[in-house]
Amino acid sequence: MPFCNKCGTEVPENVSFCQECGNSLQSGQTNQANKAAPVANADIENLSLWGYFIKCLKNYVNFKDRARRKEYWGFLLFQILIEIGLIVLMTVFFGDAEETFEDALLTLYFLGMLLPCSALYVRRLHDIGESSWYALPIIALDILIFMIPELPDDIDDWPARSVGIIIASIICTLLLGCIKGEAKKNEYGSSPK
Repeated sequence: MPFCNKCGTEVPENVSFCQECGNSLQSGQTNQANKAAPVANADIENLSLWGYFIKCLKNYVNFKDRARRKEYWGFLLFQILIEIGLIVLMTVFFGDAEETFEDALLTLYFLGMLLPCSALYVRRLHDIGESSWYALPIIALDILIFMIPELPDDIDDWPARSVGIIIASIICTLLLGCIKGEAKKNEYGSSPK
């Protein structure tokens, strides 16, 4: 059976248009030789959550495209798991004796993940059709959450403020990860699905 050269969908013979994408199937526009017709995004759609994490790390300076919800949640899941793993390992191996080393390692990890995370926020906002400027408050909340343990205790009502920052960050994270992306092509590119 032939395949559509535009989307890679298997199409019945003697059909003029692809049933998936509507591409006109002239005599030379089907691919009968290659049973696994090449599609530009076919390998992206079948990534695991770990695959999306690696993709985000490799794509850390891409502030132009779009990121689907699965990519967003996969990246955040493994980012948080690695951070928790670092904290547990540092506590088990060094205890309280090497607190400065633990702080330095977590700071390096945070700084290393800040750019890929920021790029993901921007791409996710692009997927829902919003401007990348909305990522600035979310990035600021991430930085404030990271700085909460380092702030002095003598600030009035700081525990209430820190809880407010954490709640605001959780709300932004959930909203960004739960809003469905635009199915059609928008000004930031075609749908990643």
